Amino acid sequence: MPVTSVRDWSELPLDALTSVFAGLGAVDVLMGAGLVCHSWLEAAKAPELWRKVDMGRGPRDKEVSTRVMCTMAKVAVDRSNGKLVGANFVTDEILTYVGARSPSLKGLALLSCYHVTSEGFTDLVAKCPLLEDIELSGCVGVRGDVMVATGRACLRLKRLVL
Repeated sequence: MPVTSVRDWSELPLDALTSVFAGLGAVDVLMGAGLVCHSWLEAAKAPELWRKVDMGRGPRDKEVSTRVMCTMAKVAVDRSNGKLVGANFVTDEILTYVGARSPSLKGLALLSCYHVTSEGFTDLVAKCPLLEDIELSGCVGVRGDVMVATGRACLRLKRLVL
């Protein structure tokens, strides 16, 4: 008679879980994997998972309302421990939150952020004067006039990609 082994997935090492979660989208980690058990929640809180947040490409992402996405984006900002580098689901509200929570932010990539305006971006750079690396791509609401404000606020800026 074959022996059936029962695996306790909650006993996987934290680094192994974190590696697996890195392959999931942010929405799946926040709404699924991080809710399984205590050890999986701890792995889902690992700051290295939240440096670059992609909240717009997974199959479940389209099922989530904008309000819930904003709430989850704030959780991602908190979990990054002030070191969020890139995100693609961003609004002015999220930028205000990032500015308040991550004043020592050094790098930022905003990709296809259709809900970001010049005012929201200018507010962020004013609150994050240590920014050295900024990439803006597909952010149609951010106009050229913010570059002057960025230059004045971010004296350490080394790289700006538009």
